[in-house]
Amino acid sequence: MVDSRRECKSASDYGRLADFREGLYRCFGNGKDTLMNLVDAMLTGPGVRSFAELSLSAAFTRKWSSLYEVFDDAQINRQALQRLFLSAIPARSPGTRLVLAADGTPIVRAESQTARDRTHVHVPNAPTGAKPVAPGWQFATVAAMPEKPSSRTTILDNRRIGSGQTATQVVAVQLTELAPQLPDGTVVTLDGGFGNASFITDAHRVSIGKLMRTAKNRTFYRPPPPHTDKPGRPKLDGDAFSIKDPSTQGPADGHWAGTDEKGHCIQVDCWHNLHFSRCREATLTLIRVSRQNGPDTKRNPRVIWLIWHGTDMPPVEQIPQIYRLRYCIEHSYRFDKQNLLWTEPRLRTPEKFETWTQIVGAAHNQITLAYEYQQDFRMPWANPTPEATPEQIRRGLEGIIAQLGTLARPTQPRGKAPGRQLGAVVKKSERFKTIWKSKNQDKRARTKKSN
Repeated sequence: MVDSRRECKSASDYGRLADFREGLYRCFGNGKDTLMNLVDAMLTGPGVRSFAELSLSAAFTRKWSSLYEVFDDAQINRQALQRLFLSAIPARSPGTRLVLAADGTPIVRAESQTARDRTHVHVPNAPTGAKPVAPGWQFATVAAMPEKPSSRTTILDNRRIGSGQTATQVVAVQLTELAPQLPDGTVVTLDGGFGNASFITDAHRVSIGKLMRTAKNRTFYRPPPPHTDKPGRPKLDGDAFSIKDPSTQGPADGHWAGTDEKGHCIQVDCWHNLHFSRCREATLTLIRVSRQNGPDTKRNPRVIWLIWHGTDMPPVEQIPQIYRLRYCIEHSYRFDKQNLLWTEPRLRTPEKFETWTQIVGAAHNQITLAYEYQQDFRMPWANPTPEATPEQIRRGLEGIIAQLGTLARPTQPRGKAPGRQLGAVVKKSERFKTIWKSKNQDKRARTKKSN
């Protein structure tokens, strides 16, 4: 069913999307025509539930075997693609900050013994009684959030977390690369896995403001007292600030009480000039957000603790709204995995899967750009809400792509392949063991770096 807001437009009306597609084609190296066909098939094939079915799309003019063959020698200019993704960020209202979110997500490969560099990754939402870990790969994502909570996100960078790396190290590298290209006042929001001394040590020199959740058992320290003439080494840390011990906290340096968008009472308190004992050069602000209503469960607690690091801290009354935008990245993960088939291809090497991940990000950002054209397709039973879902926008892209046309060159038949030589011996594929990450891996890496 075509939405009543759909209007007939010409190809010239889709200038921003057309520019993005031209820039995307220039980012591709070897296999660029097949990669472009693959992106178009993802955008014009709603309802496809397997990777092989993408070859049945009218936008994919090659044979089904090309879906996997293209990843053997495909090349993508990562730096150029990152700049292109940054150009896809929607324009923001005057006076508002650009809010990013960074997180990691697993790509489960439980039975892929021929897949190299698998680690045991955390699997969220596991059934009751099941172990929340499984063999697979893990990817770190940095995405731009919308001004209001919705699924309209823009992927800025996707990168695999190798077996010798941690999520905090990879995200710190991503933010370091992105920071010079972002506007002043940008804030990145992160979950509790990043609210620790390890991430602060890796990312405290990044100019982006960081707002991250932290655990309720953390201990911080105030500035050390002035050095006296007494012999001995001066104190490196001042009085302790323990989250679980209110007697160590003292009066808050800032306080705000009000209501959220649903009319629920909320209080925000903050304490300045704190630090971790493992990263004394980074000055932090600890923020407590309290709600009177709510179930007070592990997933939805009434009290959360946040850390701010950076200059130009937002007013305390804006902290809850800014951090709430972080949850939009969860919608991105769900859409990319369920609708854009992020986890479906059985690619054997991590390098090939990284190439596929960039293709998924390119398709995701084109859907975000298509929001401004308001040509979404909605089912008769769909709620006619003002904001369309990514899948509804994707259904309307088929007509837009048909008007813009493809940049891929026509296929050229290669003739009949000679096949395998008589008597050739095909070796059995190499098997790889799943790698366990050591708890002290990050500590050993820092010691080696310091030496």
